[in-house]
Amino acid sequence: MKLYRACTSREYQMALQKEFLIRRLLEIGIDEYNGRDIHELNYDELKRILALTRATRS
Repeated sequence: MKLYRACTSREYQMALQKEFLIRRLLEIGIDEYNGRDIHELNYDELKRILALTRATRS
């Protein structure tokens, strides 16, 4: 249980946000980007891809 409490910091929040972005991209049908699986991408790349997708679909 101590390990969980230690991870409830910035790292844990970023991991949750990354999983949220991955779920959003999967919902709209994006599972890879430039030949890379979206699970391999970092948070900033995922955020940029989602923003670009939203801008082009509007």
